[in-house]
Amino acid sequence: LTLSEIKSMVLGSKLLRELELILFSGGEPFLRPDLVEIVTFFAEKYPDSQLLILSNCFNRVSVIEKLKRIMDTAPHANLMLGTSLDGIGEVHDRVRGVNGAFEGLCKTISEVRERFPRIRMEANFTIIPENYQQLFSAFSFASRYGAVNQLAAASTIEQTSPKTAAKMTVRILSLICVPPNPASYYDFID
Repeated sequence: LTLSEIKSMVLGSKLLRELELILFSGGEPFLRPDLVEIVTFFAEKYPDSQLLILSNCFNRVSVIEKLKRIMDTAPHANLMLGTSLDGIGEVHDRVRGVNGAFEGLCKTISEVRERFPRIRMEANFTIIPENYQQLFSAFSFASRYGAVNQLAAASTIEQTSPKTAAKMTVRILSLICVPPNPASYYDFID
């Protein structure tokens, strides 16, 4: 949709009068040339709403440049940046299918934290057989950046062995409970 079509749809809708959360996703939203104008429109129309942009955070320059323009244009926007954290280092790269993806993610979120402290961060971790052993490492990593953690268990859990599925389930429950000492849970399930 064009910006004009989005405005027309939103302004003409009785159902969209009060929104609490507005999610910008894609593909990659930061590739859209008019993302700043779209987010600004929603920030002005819904000043109390949470505006969440989901990004792979690969392209630090584009993310930073557009976040700066959004914050300059709509400084009171309740903005959140969400990303997928699929593991640490090479595991993240392998799951994403892009060499250097983890390094790009780290650089982007570090700069966002430094330059835009008002922007909240969210890290989503989808548990799959390739990354379940890094669940606590990913949680710890995201916590260092002040990111809210979200969990999802991929349907591939059904394709794993019962022992692996049980380990993943315990780890999911452990993370949800935010254990004070994750190592003790590793000892329990190993």
